[in-house]
Amino acid sequence: MATISGSGKTAARLRLIKILHQGAELLMQLKTYLEEERNHLENNNYDTLHLCSQNKQTCLTLITQHETGLNDLLQEQQLSLGKTEIKQLIHSYDPDNKTQLSAIAQRYETLLIQCNDLNSINGRIIQKSQLNAATLLNLIKGAVKQNETYTRQGKTRSNPENKPIAKA
Repeated sequence: MATISGSGKTAARLRLIKILHQGAELLMQLKTYLEEERNHLENNNYDTLHLCSQNKQTCLTLITQHETGLNDLLQEQQLSLGKTEIKQLIHSYDPDNKTQLSAIAQRYETLLIQCNDLNSINGRIIQKSQLNAATLLNLIKGAVKQNETYTRQGKTRSNPENKPIAKA
């Protein structure tokens, strides 16, 4: 890593704090959109889901642009973009983890993890919805091999004829 004079190091530290703070704000917005997206998915609100997805995409674009600033700072310090390198840079400015820099870096990392977790959950909900839609479509088409119906007493009765409910 390049060595920096005292005033240069202070300026770079302040720039890093600013970049991480801006990134944390963007990640908070993304977290909100991911939480809204999950709510829309769970409640089958597909009309509002579309708007939320557009907002999320705009936020992701801003985050990508923001990451360029962080990457530029790391390149100035002759570091590559990565978790280890960012921690190394933070440690060089705050070896005791007692300043605003360490606090904002921890917030940034925590938000990254939370957004990743929420995105994974939303992905699983979408996969389950797709599977359910495919199963229902097969049922409507009559592609399900064994349609089961129920008698008035609630007992299961297999229908040997595999007639489609409707044409899809």
